[in-house]
Amino acid sequence: MNDGLGSALHETVDVSIGLLAVLLVLEAFLSAVVAGIVITVMTWMQSGSESDGGRIVAAVGAAFLLSYGELGHVIVASLEILARPTA
Repeated sequence: MNDGLGSALHETVDVSIGLLAVLLVLEAFLSAVVAGIVITVMTWMQSGSESDGGRIVAAVGAAFLLSYGELGHVIVASLEILARPTA
């Protein structure tokens, strides 16, 4: 009887781990897509703006959304690596 319960538990754990892995991959993918949208909108706003103030507002707004939303994108990761202080 314990063997049946043990195998059912192992099966449940295996399914749970597989589902968790899929959800983590999906979360990372959707985070990258949203971050790409934010970066694209910032680029369009900067291209369409005729003043430096508008360009600064677009850049600061996008930076806020990318950092506050904890969005993952290759550009964000590159900036985080370059901004790290060297010790």
